[in-house]
Amino acid sequence: MRTFQIKTFGCKVNQYDSQSIREQMISAGFREISVGEIPAIIIVNTCCVTDKAEKKARQFLNSFKKKYPNTFVAVTGCSVNYKPENYSQENYTFSNTQKSSFAKMFGGKTADNFSSLKDFSGRTRAFVKIQDGCDLFCSYCIVPYVRGSSKCRDLSEILDEIRRFVSVGYKEIVLTGVHIGNHEGLSTILKEAETIPELLRVRISSIEPQEMTEELLAIFSSLKKLCRHFHIPLQSGSDEVLKKMNRRYTYGEYKKIISRINCRLPDVTLTTDIIVGFPGETKEDFDKTCRAVNDIGFVKVHIFPYSRRLGTKAAGFSDQIAQLEIKRRAKVLQNIADGTAETIKKIFVGTTQEVLIESAGKKFNGYTKGYLPVRVNNKGSNEIVKVLITGLDGQYLLG
Repeated sequence: MRTFQIKTFGCKVNQYDSQSIREQMISAGFREISVGEIPAIIIVNTCCVTDKAEKKARQFLNSFKKKYPNTFVAVTGCSVNYKPENYSQENYTFSNTQKSSFAKMFGGKTADNFSSLKDFSGRTRAFVKIQDGCDLFCSYCIVPYVRGSSKCRDLSEILDEIRRFVSVGYKEIVLTGVHIGNHEGLSTILKEAETIPELLRVRISSIEPQEMTEELLAIFSSLKKLCRHFHIPLQSGSDEVLKKMNRRYTYGEYKKIISRINCRLPDVTLTTDIIVGFPGETKEDFDKTCRAVNDIGFVKVHIFPYSRRLGTKAAGFSDQIAQLEIKRRAKVLQNIADGTAETIKKIFVGTTQEVLIESAGKKFNGYTKGYLPVRVNNKGSNEIVKVLITGLDGQYLLG
């Protein structure tokens, strides 16, 4: 039987797309390789949100082709849409819009844009893509150009897929997309998911701050299965930088939104994205961002050194910052973020938390509903257990 392998870079949306391609390939009569096998076809699903993400995929391709020169190489994902010329030497390339029909060339079935998946191989938590694309056009972001305008998935398809995942044993579902707050049926999805008996957790991957309305927060507070963790991108603590980024809020407005969340959901944990070294970011702007991280109290900050993306508005700004200074600022902010996260995590020592055990080994790793990583001795995986938190070791709570 012909064999294949998929290598995925980037976000949860890309990971969902790879699962769709996987099921298409199986329908075409291919078998996913086991450990140690050499695939007949390798499919590389790329990312271009930063230059670093692009380079990772290209480095992997170069290394793989040297080792296995006879394997058929197919490349897809955002990098193919962004810079197709970089992949002209590969056996085959296909864009994001062609992902649903890639396997047809091998005799497989053509999926729709949001192929309903039957499984989520290799993961304890299943991702459900409810939306794709974006209409916001933040000045630094290439995503609207490579994934197109916002497209929302039909409610019935989403709920059917959630039920299918639950029926094969998944206990936690992660709702994902590029801009999931753009889905008008988000609250309906959450309320319907609450009624599925075997489903124990629903998590939202990321949501824009201005979409955390009082109405939505009231719904969130009424749902027992919704994880009390929100990833809400901040990007900068400076109003001047936020305006240049084409973000749709000030830091003061962001802070008020967080206060409302904390009032409604006092047990909530927060994570965020921040871009360091955006064009024109002064020392004062950066200091405001550092203070924001301290003031709000995130359990994790995803720090992105600004990466110039050709085609975006910010790429044309004249006040670009030197890479050495960007790296310096990123290191400073990382130290602040680590200290804040440690302070928050220590609050949980001595409490009992429900942990979804995700990985096997002598010390099993898992996450609380608040997305706090935990190391705990346990005999199984894909189960939710009550854990007494006894300490903290680096980023991990111990239980």
